[in-house]
Amino acid sequence: MAAAGGAFRVTVRTEGLVELRFVMPLPLTPPTVRQMRDRAMERVKRLTNEAFTLGDGGHVRDDDGCVLFLNDLVQDVLGDGDVVVLTIQGEDPEETEAEPPRRGARSGRNPVV
Repeated sequence: MAAAGGAFRVTVRTEGLVELRFVMPLPLTPPTVRQMRDRAMERVKRLTNEAFTLGDGGHVRDDDGCVLFLNDLVQDVLGDGDVVVLTIQGEDPEETEAEPPRRGARSGRNPVV
């Protein structure tokens, strides 16, 4: 697993809107896959200054395409130097705005009398 006397590292590869590849050292205290993903996303945001979101349902995949469980410890599912893949997509401005209610549409609530 971790290299003796050295830091545990993974290579992060992003695909989609932003395509990057960088090596990211991880702390000696084993992080979860979720913590590693969040740390990698922070680094991508610093490198690109782009507005984006994590695509593919927020999943992290290994280089073989297998989805990693977010609560697993990185060192239990990856080896030192392994590659993880994140899918990056652009933020859709229409998603952030609330859609106006449609005329005649029912909301499922009881009418106010």
